[in-house]
Amino acid sequence: VEIEKEDLTDPRFKVDEAYLACPRCRKELTVANLADPARRQWVAAKPDAVRSGYQIQPFDVPTINTIPRVIRKINDYDRKADWVNFSIGQDYQDADSSFLSDAVDKATCLEWVQPVPGAMHGCVMGIDVGKTSWVVIGRPNSNRGLDIVHYERVKLNNREELPERAKHLKLCYGVIMTVIDAAPEWTQAVGVMDALPEGRAFASYYSVQRKPKMAFVEVDEETRVVTVDRTGLISEVAGKVNGIKTRFAKAPDRATLATHLDNLKKVQRPDSKGEVKEVWVNNGPDHYAHALFFATAASHLLNYRPKSALVPALPMAATAKIGYGEEGEGLTYTRARG
Repeated sequence: VEIEKEDLTDPRFKVDEAYLACPRCRKELTVANLADPARRQWVAAKPDAVRSGYQIQPFDVPTINTIPRVIRKINDYDRKADWVNFSIGQDYQDADSSFLSDAVDKATCLEWVQPVPGAMHGCVMGIDVGKTSWVVIGRPNSNRGLDIVHYERVKLNNREELPERAKHLKLCYGVIMTVIDAAPEWTQAVGVMDALPEGRAFASYYSVQRKPKMAFVEVDEETRVVTVDRTGLISEVAGKVNGIKTRFAKAPDRATLATHLDNLKKVQRPDSKGEVKEVWVNNGPDHYAHALFFATAASHLLNYRPKSALVPALPMAATAKIGYGEEGEGLTYTRARG
């Protein structure tokens, strides 16, 4: 749909003379034709489907939804996508409210790096937890996005399986920061955090940001928990995927990854106070998408440094400052001179 709000005031467009045309002969489909049951029939889009339903288009009531009226209703919506979905009655994707299928296809352009020890270094990992857990591993690129080099699903048969797999993937891809879903079972997140180097893995909870903030990710060091602005982070990732700044490897599960991204849409909903807010909702499984969001949250934490702590330093009465070394791995202990 090419029309925009601004076109309604453009004298070159004669909105009041607009009509519905036959896609073959381009002649006008008149109200008499559209309203005549003898000239209409239901055509099955998926004749082999077990369940059946009927799609009603706005033009099926042509005396009420006249073409000029439908066009002018674009002014009633803040977002063009809502106008196309609700007034035109067609699916519509835009870069602000969805992960564009064409963009995801174009972004899936990297060679898959298989999980063998030492395959890569400097990566981040995101994990969405469930009976089947979903893992996404990527490395920051020059476009300020992520190059997703590996993604997989892990079917859990016991509590040790996910921590052990996370530990192995760290060795394969040199993972230096991990963010894992804290729900639905906190114990899985704790197991993974305990299996990885201290300060290099955090559990995550989504939040709804009430006031604008500079960062989408906030750290609670004592509990090893990060709070993530859900809408803000997903919108950021959608922009990077649609702009081909975040790219994906052609891994075996790429079709499922694309489906999970396609199942997320941004809509407007009133909150508890009646204020209309933008939120991302799913219309199907979206596990790989959330693993990607957690991996992106992990990339936000790459410059994170824990607060310095004072501990006794033996054998003399002094203190030692605990902090990260230049390489960002492990802890360095430096005795402070008094």
